[in-house]
Amino acid sequence: TQSLSRSDRPILASNGKTLPPGWMNERVNTGDWDDNLGGVFYGSTWAEVSLMLTCMEVPGVHLRLDTGEAHCYDHVLARPILEKGAVTAFEIKNPTAFPARVKLLIENGDQIRLPLRQNALWNTPVIPLAPQQSLQFRIRGTKIEPL
Repeated sequence: TQSLSRSDRPILASNGKTLPPGWMNERVNTGDWDDNLGGVFYGSTWAEVSLMLTCMEVPGVHLRLDTGEAHCYDHVLARPILEKGAVTAFEIKNPTAFPARVKLLIENGDQIRLPLRQNALWNTPVIPLAPQQSLQFRIRGTKIEPL
């Protein structure tokens, strides 16, 4: 997220201290209601736990096998690969300067109508991608294999 302090992009708190990498503040001010315009206070907050839960509960990419749609929630790009008019594979690219581990949620039209069960993403495929790396893979049920 834009308000997470990172080693390559540290966030400076209102007291002049730098938030350590991984710290995230609950209050990013864009107004002047507390004399801290655009700033954050120095502290580790509940927002970090919220971000961890988001990482557990939201896939990096949601792939629809029946329509060929790929919805990206991570900083990656995804596109279907068609063979004879049918979606048989996908390509995922990491356009960033950081390594990525992209969690995939793969569904068809029947599955998308059902609510996800608790912890549904714990056993979904995860694609490790180096910076600027692309990977093509074929989908076989809930498993993936590199092309």
